[in-house]
Amino acid sequence: MRIRTLLLAAVLTGPSPAGAQALQLASLSQQAPGCRDVAAAEQGALAELTIALERRLGYCVEIELKPEDLRLVGSIPRLYASDLSELRTSAVDGTFVATITEQSRSPLTPGSVRLLQGRFHRALAVAVATRRLSAGDTITDEDIELVRLRATRVPHQAAVDTARLVGMQARWPIQPRTVMLTSQLRAPVVVDKGASVRVIVKTANLIVAAAGVALEPGASGQVIDIRSQSSNKKLRARVQDANTVIME
Repeated sequence: MRIRTLLLAAVLTGPSPAGAQALQLASLSQQAPGCRDVAAAEQGALAELTIALERRLGYCVEIELKPEDLRLVGSIPRLYASDLSELRTSAVDGTFVATITEQSRSPLTPGSVRLLQGRFHRALAVAVATRRLSAGDTITDEDIELVRLRATRVPHQAAVDTARLVGMQARWPIQPRTVMLTSQLRAPVVVDKGASVRVIVKTANLIVAAAGVALEPGASGQVIDIRSQSSNKKLRARVQDANTVIME
């Protein structure tokens, strides 16, 4: 499944984390879900710096840079291992220092050395919607995009398992570029409201089949209201498939 990932780089406008402003998004492609390494040719310097930090720390991160440092990193099309001559991190206060050597265009002129100082935060890869989803829409690969988001900003019930999202349906409209929540999704409806179903009643020694009508839509395994056509009584039964419900 092709999944695009967004790298979140926060901008530090002051000397302390308290000055953190709005997030800037830099798009990159990823070959697999989560925060695994990606092909260097598909990334910019900002993404490569983040991946270098993730390799050092062993988990996904979101980084914060001052505006001038963010502009510097953004002006570098590629960040090679030789450019990043040193990378130091401190898990105590969540800071990092990166020494970057900008290669000179002239062999007679030495390259300039820049020191980048920033902060890093543990991040998670969560799913966002790539388009507006209407209630009842079935989720496809193209509807999902993974985003690195600071762990403390990840909403409760945020969807992280993209493999389980494909084939689910939206309970209600979901706006594009918003984090998808498990509470917004449901298993696909297999029995529609008003559909004729076969009602299976199981006892210790007997299995009886009768005709019924679904009073509400239901997914496989969901318990729904039905009405028996023979007795006209309202019953509760579990959906087995598109044509069958089972009373338990």
